[in-house]
Amino acid sequence: MSNLLIVTQSYPWGKGESFFAQELSYLKRIFHKIVILPYNYGGCAHRRWTAKEIVIYPPIRPENITTSKLFLSGIFNFIGVGQFLFDLLANVPQMFKRGNFEKWFRSTVNLRMILSGRVINAIIKQHKISIVYFYWATPIAAIIYWFPKTILKVIRFHGGDLYLERPENNGYIPFRRMVFKNMTYALCVSLHGINYLRKFYQDRYARIKLFRLGVQDNGINTGSTDFTLRLLSCSAVSPIKRVGLILEALSVLKINILWTHIGDGPFLPIIREEAKRLPGWIRCLFTGNLSNRLVIEYYQNNPVDLFVNVSTFEGLPVSVMEALSFGVPVFATDVGGTAELIDDTVGKLLPCEIDPTILAQQVVEFSELDQKEKGEYRKRARERWRELVDGDRCFPKLVAFYEKILSTLPAN
Repeated sequence: MSNLLIVTQSYPWGKGESFFAQELSYLKRIFHKIVILPYNYGGCAHRRWTAKEIVIYPPIRPENITTSKLFLSGIFNFIGVGQFLFDLLANVPQMFKRGNFEKWFRSTVNLRMILSGRVINAIIKQHKISIVYFYWATPIAAIIYWFPKTILKVIRFHGGDLYLERPENNGYIPFRRMVFKNMTYALCVSLHGINYLRKFYQDRYARIKLFRLGVQDNGINTGSTDFTLRLLSCSAVSPIKRVGLILEALSVLKINILWTHIGDGPFLPIIREEAKRLPGWIRCLFTGNLSNRLVIEYYQNNPVDLFVNVSTFEGLPVSVMEALSFGVPVFATDVGGTAELIDDTVGKLLPCEIDPTILAQQVVEFSELDQKEKGEYRKRARERWRELVDGDRCFPKLVAFYEKILSTLPAN
């Protein structure tokens, strides 16, 4: 049997990547040993539980490294500069966009610091790693350029680590060519992502595979039985997620609504304040960040009639998958791979530039459906989850993929 190294963003530290746990439970069935190496702590020093047989390393990027130490270790070392300069020169037009040169420089220093420590190559050698799996296609993944040729390099692409048009990427993700030239396989979470990558990197067409994420079965939500429509949204409160658009839509409604938003972010105080001006028949609950376990418990213990996502960018949103898994209809904007999950049979696929007034009208139309019609939506939502993003169906396909590529490796 072979050994797998997984490079995460922060898992098992931090609060993110909670959806990775189920995938990990499947991967450990086929690998003799799994080693996890996070990039950072994700702002949380508490380490989540992982199976004792999984080897966990501390994050590769020190939490409190000083700027001077980062600069010294990232600049003054014996790592060649050719690949870094090539990336800079190959993206000269992008460097004139605000922040992109700083992004290149910061990523270069970080990657060179990591390379100078030779940690990953030491782990590969010590644990006899045969496959390295980067859970995100962030700039750190470019380290595969320095890996032994015998190592298989698998990289997942989601949303923020894929689409150059996203505001935070501003048309440029460092070292992308380096990643694509040296990866063995790219795993996309959506067909939309596959088509995007194939458009930009046609010479790697056969290496791009579809493996959706999935969520497990945690039961069925019951929905409301009174005269209040209960809406749920779950996301960061940021410009991309446009939580304020939901608030604008609610402000023109004249029906009883309880809107719960799960998530935190820089604009949450503003949203809270504006929500105070809503009419009395619109009630709002802002929970802040909740762990994935508490999100699941919310669905299990509270009726939810409609899930709403009005993001301008997505990969394939796990929050939408979870709503479908509980049989909750979904209104979501047609961005990223969302259209692969949502249509008029399970809710409503909204145009990206949805107007708050139009959204309000759609919500009213849904509220006016009788219980039987709403029940049909809930039944179809549950069926959509089972068909496309049931973790117990998705992850065995990923396991089969790894088993297939393991069979191509020489025997130890």
